[in-house]
Amino acid sequence: MKKYTRGFTLIELLVVIAIIGILASVVLVSLQSARKKGNDTRVISDVQQFRTEAESKYNGAQYDTTGSPIVANINGQTTKNGINYAGSAVAKQLWDDANSNGSTAFYVVTGGATPVTAYAIYGSLPSTNNGTYFCIDSAGNTEQSTINHLANTCQ
Repeated sequence: MKKYTRGFTLIELLVVIAIIGILASVVLVSLQSARKKGNDTRVISDVQQFRTEAESKYNGAQYDTTGSPIVANINGQTTKNGINYAGSAVAKQLWDDANSNGSTAFYVVTGGATPVTAYAIYGSLPSTNNGTYFCIDSAGNTEQSTINHLANTCQ
């Protein structure tokens, strides 16, 4: 007479492990999307903080460009990833933060006018591969656009 002990067979254990593996991979894929959206939020926050820093240098008629993130250069554009960088330590810190969160471009556009009376700040959103930018300008307008306007207004 055979005596059977209770327990799980090897096949049953392998099936359970496979199901757990499939569920874990689905959760990880979902978390990746949430992580990219979180990076977008961080870049938007950096753009808004950049605006706050710029507005602190406004005297009622123009923006003070001394030690400010708003700097007019020959083409009215200041970038971290390429052409030119000038501005305050806070601006550099915000650019570096946006870059570390996946933003591939961060622009401050003044239109090249001196004195600087208007600006727009563009930050690329990392969750999109088609180059979507978040823009905020000196008039308080905000928008998300797939076109990098490089104008000193978000319209």
